[in-house]
Amino acid sequence: MSPKPPKQRSTRILVVGRTGVGKSSIINSVVGAPVAETGKYRPTTAKIERYDAEYRESTMVLIDTPGFGDAGWDRSNDERYLALIEQEAGEIDLVLFVTKLDDTRVERSEYDTLGALTNKFGHELWDRAVVVLTRADRFTRREYPDELAQRSAALREAMETVVGDRAHRIPFVPVTNTRERNPDRSRWMARLWLAMLERVSAPGFDAFVLSTISRVTSETASEEGDPDPPRQVTPTPPKPRRSKGTAVTPAPTPAPAPAPTRRRATTPSAATPAAVVRPVDRHPTSTPPTTTHSYVSDGVPVQHTTINVGSGVANITVTTQQSDRTEAVIATRASTGLLEKLKAAGSWIVSGIVAGVFKILGQ
Repeated sequence: MSPKPPKQRSTRILVVGRTGVGKSSIINSVVGAPVAETGKYRPTTAKIERYDAEYRESTMVLIDTPGFGDAGWDRSNDERYLALIEQEAGEIDLVLFVTKLDDTRVERSEYDTLGALTNKFGHELWDRAVVVLTRADRFTRREYPDELAQRSAALREAMETVVGDRAHRIPFVPVTNTRERNPDRSRWMARLWLAMLERVSAPGFDAFVLSTISRVTSETASEEGDPDPPRQVTPTPPKPRRSKGTAVTPAPTPAPAPAPTRRRATTPSAATPAAVVRPVDRHPTSTPPTTTHSYVSDGVPVQHTTINVGSGVANITVTTQQSDRTEAVIATRASTGLLEKLKAAGSWIVSGIVAGVFKILGQ
């Protein structure tokens, strides 16, 4: 009997931010299913909530930190709490720093969180960070660009005081958890996923790709803003003219304009067999099978939830420009053997991306 292949290393994602900023909604969006309870807009006892999302041979571990960084948090508990985070997460591959877009200032507790994480895990932790700005839908399309620029500048300045020049390289991604699009009509989940793809650590990269790529679908967009398809306007036929002694002859009605075509992902090459198309439910209505157990570690309560993520998870719709960017990132960062695993991932866009990667690599 041949030995069983070793299990793929998991991707470990730390989600930090004050209570009520939308961390649970972000976790649900990343997993693709409603596994974290939302709507608990109240300060809570400090604890650890761990979610292990298992996708076939890969696992994505998300560590939520309720209570940590809230107003009134006892800073003397920082070291013990951070040690438990390290124990649960191991090496942190990615940090999602979650805050509200519509906040008017950077809270003292956010400075404290930045400082505590930096002291524990080092400045290089922020090379693997993404700032997530929630509640983008609080602004109109006209207000949105200025509000985003002002909030991002204030946060970046605050982060610079703690993490230095690294703050200028951290991507800021605005999101709207109640809708698929931000006020500028961009699909925020695609932008968040791409930012995570680019920032996740090298050891966690393969597992992150394998855990999420089968959820990716593509659509055509002529601009980064991902506008809606143009409306087809049928010209109004001119009114017939009447002359004396001549019958009225109606003008011919022009044929309607053809519907716009939507370019799909890159067509697989002959060297790359086409994968089976597996439709993914955009709006899952049920929670996938989960198991939860709780325990106390060093006086801190821990809730550990394992999710068997299969079909029916929400997809990630990228534009063709973003699909091209995905190909470039995977071609640059993929380890040996990852492309072979992607071929068997079972999503039609995967075949297109793999074909594009082989083309980039000249294979």
